[in-house]
Amino acid sequence: MKVSLVLAGLFAASEATFAPQCTNLQYNTDLPGDVIAKSYRFFASECCTDCRNTNGCAAYVHYYGTCYLKAATGTARSLWGATSAKLQPSSSSCSKLESSTYYWGSDVGYTFRFTAAGCCADCDANPACERFTSYLGWCMMHGKDATRYTGVWGATSGSRVCPQPTPAPTPAPTPAP
Repeated sequence: MKVSLVLAGLFAASEATFAPQCTNLQYNTDLPGDVIAKSYRFFASECCTDCRNTNGCAAYVHYYGTCYLKAATGTARSLWGATSAKLQPSSSSCSKLESSTYYWGSDVGYTFRFTAAGCCADCDANPACERFTSYLGWCMMHGKDATRYTGVWGATSGSRVCPQPTPAPTPAPTPAP
């Protein structure tokens, strides 16, 4: 059973596409500005998720393993080894991401994604998906009955936020003759 699951997963991974979280990455560039928070990440692309999950973050600079999250930026300047990006507005219908959270059960699909934002996009594209977990490169999509576990190192999860239908206005009563 485990072998067939791994083989099926590898096949799915070979056809996956990868969507960037933040656009207009600037290499060897610093975006001067006040630092509102720091995180420590190996890849610059991981800083984007941290920025999205930090209130007031508009941009980040990744420099030697540290993400410097910034509320505003000045004019870009050269800094060898730095990677910078500005946060783009999200059109996603997913909730704020929850780190160290894992959903289990009620599976409706899986893909291979390096980022939780890519997993969110896959969940958006699957009508049966209501919750998702990004873990070790896998995007596992779940229905509403999935069980939530916290404290799972490396897991990032979220939920789809489906718009609530607007109720139709009640027609005015017809006046009596």
